[in-house]
Amino acid sequence: MRYPKIKIIVVIFLAITVSILFPSLTFARRVMDGNIWIPIEGLNGKIVVNKSTGRIKFGGEGSVVTTDFTFWAVRHGETFGMANKTMFQGGVDGPLNQLNAEGREQAEEAASILFEALEGKIRSGEKIVVITSQLRRTQDTAAAFINLVKRETGITIEPIIEPLANEICYGEFDGKTPQQLLHEHLILVTRYRERLDATVRYPGGESFIDLLIRAQELFNKLNSLYSGKTVILFSHNTLLNASRVILGDRCSLDASGQIVWRGKGKMFEPAQPVLLSGPDFIPSI
Repeated sequence: MRYPKIKIIVVIFLAITVSILFPSLTFARRVMDGNIWIPIEGLNGKIVVNKSTGRIKFGGEGSVVTTDFTFWAVRHGETFGMANKTMFQGGVDGPLNQLNAEGREQAEEAASILFEALEGKIRSGEKIVVITSQLRRTQDTAAAFINLVKRETGITIEPIIEPLANEICYGEFDGKTPQQLLHEHLILVTRYRERLDATVRYPGGESFIDLLIRAQELFNKLNSLYSGKTVILFSHNTLLNASRVILGDRCSLDASGQIVWRGKGKMFEPAQPVLLSGPDFIPSI
């Protein structure tokens, strides 16, 4: 007579065990399959990261921030160091990181494009805000536009140097090429450059997720200071790509809906002005 009771107890125990373990097993399987996406802290749930791969995608409609100003983005012109396409330029401001002859020509061309687009506003007295990073390559690119405005209109534009607009910091890798790194560091380079792992943080540096948070801080600051104005940001490729992401630009999505934030065809071309917000801006779809 005791056996049926034992069977009942065993069945109940097994049922409880399965109810506890099954969700855990399902979660583990989803992690292994790369299906766990969690919101990135501080970005309003608008961008999520894959726990397994480090890839990122949009968490829904809309953007992390919107702009209260017309926003032009300009990457600096070509530098001597850009001839070596594998170099980590980052926050370095040495001789190799300055504009070469091609970069200076590109800056002049960018100046002409911007002046043609903004001449009416400039001559009408509307303030144009020019912001650069702390690195000379962006300041020299901006100088071509500032000098053109001065020559054509007599108006002086004082550039604003903004640390939040600096390029991503590669830490110990700044100024180096992969050939100069240890083998274990090359694994990080592969994850970052080829697998687009946004969680990779080089020793002493920033991850792309860190940069997204910094870009958000930058735009919150710009919104508070320059609402209704026209802002031209002379900055760097990775920072500008991060800006595009937090502004909700879908132009960089791959077929799976994940964000491609670097690589061929996804870079800002040197000294090519891009309108990213404002009355004449056409959003990517």
